[in-house]
Amino acid sequence: MKGKMKGKMKKTPVFSALAATLLLGACLNTGETPKIPPEEKNPALPAAGSGGGGNGLDRAAFRELGPETRSCLEALSRAFTNRDREYLLSQGEENYEAAVRPYYDEGSYLAMLYRAGAYATDSLRDKGRRPFLEPGEIAGVEYLDWEEQGPMLVIRGRLMTKAGALPCKIVLAWRLRTPKILGVYP
Repeated sequence: MKGKMKGKMKKTPVFSALAATLLLGACLNTGETPKIPPEEKNPALPAAGSGGGGNGLDRAAFRELGPETRSCLEALSRAFTNRDREYLLSQGEENYEAAVRPYYDEGSYLAMLYRAGAYATDSLRDKGRRPFLEPGEIAGVEYLDWEEQGPMLVIRGRLMTKAGALPCKIVLAWRLRTPKILGVYP
């Protein structure tokens, strides 16, 4: 399928257990796993436009995604472009947010949530320094490609900063009633 990333994601028991829990929750909440357009779930979430707006959603690979998923990615793109700190902080999956956010400052939490910098390339141990994400320094996001992994969409991209591009990997639990992001666990 076009848009799939090459390579393999490192599987950990915590990730596998959480993914299974999210999938089970999606099945129990809806009886099956149909996609529900975000605009029906959250009327405040604007619908995606016809183009990508420079965020990469106009690429052929992203045309394969349903309109509800593209809408979520478009809203996230607008939040990065508008430096909407509150929206960006609110996108964490409920259990992930409860387990990680209280123990980290805002910039470190955002870097883990959006898997920015070394978190995107799974090379944190090589760098020795934890990434930090300051929304005020981000001018936008560019989506590069995606891969469906069970109940998750793994979206590879770049956050555009004044200093250049910072890689990111957004893991979207897209089958939840309200799609949320699962960051990397420390």
